[in-house]
Amino acid sequence: MKDRFIGTTPTRKACFSTLNLSYLDQHDAFEVNHVVRDWPKTTNPFTLRIAQGLSVGSPAVRIPPRTFMEMAESLSSQKPARIFTFSVKLEPTWDNQKFLTITLIETRDRDQPPIMADNAGFFEYAMAWFSKQAPVPSTITLSITSNALFWVH
Repeated sequence: MKDRFIGTTPTRKACFSTLNLSYLDQHDAFEVNHVVRDWPKTTNPFTLRIAQGLSVGSPAVRIPPRTFMEMAESLSSQKPARIFTFSVKLEPTWDNQKFLTITLIETRDRDQPPIMADNAGFFEYAMAWFSKQAPVPSTITLSITSNALFWVH
């Protein structure tokens, strides 16, 4: 029986963090996604203002996944030595658009990201997959770093 979204896909080695990489089991996961060098940049003042105003305990913000990616670039380029962890509520809308309601729950000095952390080129695909797998709305915990890395706990 495959792990469902609610749980995690455990790695087999105790030294690795437990991550949920279930979306990579999809037949098209590697066909429709590509590795990127960095999180996408933005000049959108709204996105930049969100990133500048985020702190642990600040109010939740509702944004599309692409805006989250741009915000991740802003955060991680300002503080490349940090890991940012979010509580992410996945919310599809009436017109099938995807939105994330994000709350920054932790920042910490960057240690090595999990060896199985994924590349930002898979981020939108992963969020769409998680949205389809769980009761709506559902919440996941997600961390990001510079170098275009993310992982779902």
